[in-house]
Amino acid sequence: QHQYWQAVKKGVEQKAAELGVTVNFVGPDSESNISQQVQQLESALNANPTAVGLAALDTESVKDLLQKAMDSNIPVIGFDSGVPGAPEGSVLANCSTDNYAAGALAAEKVYEAVKDQVANDATSEYVIKRGLGFIDKFAELAKADGKTSNVVGNDKYIADSKAEKTDGADVVIDVRVPASVTSELSAADATALMNEKDTIAIYGSNEHSANAII
Repeated sequence: QHQYWQAVKKGVEQKAAELGVTVNFVGPDSESNISQQVQQLESALNANPTAVGLAALDTESVKDLLQKAMDSNIPVIGFDSGVPGAPEGSVLANCSTDNYAAGALAAEKVYEAVKDQVANDATSEYVIKRGLGFIDKFAELAKADGKTSNVVGNDKYIADSKAEKTDGADVVIDVRVPASVTSELSAADATALMNEKDTIAIYGSNEHSANAII
């Protein structure tokens, strides 16, 4: 039901065709339907597959099945958030994004697009919706050009960022994190940021914030 998983499915099917293997890609009707996912995993294991890739909605609910997979010598590969707390040895490996590196890569691209404005406008305010990877890399790039930076907004990002905190900085990175991940709250944050007169760039790190910005 999410664009993210549709993209994952497309990638899985493309690679399966390249390798000449058969993949059965299934998922629950919603990410709250844990029991349906448990049933799907059980059916998959009963078919005695060569391997299983699993993005578990709830680790506790699949622990017994992971043990069953291990006892049946069926390797399980965790996907996305993985299977934290799984029985030892039941998950062979985990396939996931290096989110810090992803944020840093995004910062490089955004900075390249607005570098001239940073150089000419000491009061510019950056609106960033990622995390520490984006913030730290952007501040690093600005510093390399002789510009100071400051992080405002979400307390966790302010505290955890490696960016030097400078009052009256040339670059302000304003991090907005909604109380819950909904399209409405993300849209409200995007609207507020758009209304700031000194906003020159906005970065959304996930599907909700990207759609809200669009």
